[in-house]
Amino acid sequence: MLLCFSRSVSLDFKTGYGKSLALVVLGSGAFLYGWMVVRAFTAHQLAADPASLARLQRACALEPANADYPMRQASYIHRHLQPSQRAKARECYYQSLRRNPFNAWCWFQLARLETQAGDAGAAEQAMRAAERLRALHKIKFNF
Repeated sequence: MLLCFSRSVSLDFKTGYGKSLALVVLGSGAFLYGWMVVRAFTAHQLAADPASLARLQRACALEPANADYPMRQASYIHRHLQPSQRAKARECYYQSLRRNPFNAWCWFQLARLETQAGDAGAAEQAMRAAERLRALHKIKFNF
């Protein structure tokens, strides 16, 4: 089989060089895919313990694109809330919403946090977003 990259460069996979290059490329791809799977699994295992903030933070660091882990971290901070930590919980909720703005439960939790903080405008805005998404997805909230 002959693979042409341009008019002047071609690889013949019947030669030792072509086979070696193909093996290196396929091996690298398999290694990178395996690394991503292991990283995602490790983050999932770390986040499975909702009673540890350090483990949730590590899961966020391992899977920076996952919107669920910052929301879990914010929920943890919100549950064990001290007034000085409200800003960190709010930041985690917004980080989660930047990654997935269609998470109605996250909007609802943000509305609860803003209500407790006394910011009626932000709470109303978050609750409206939660209600819009709830109606869109036919989700029932248990208050």
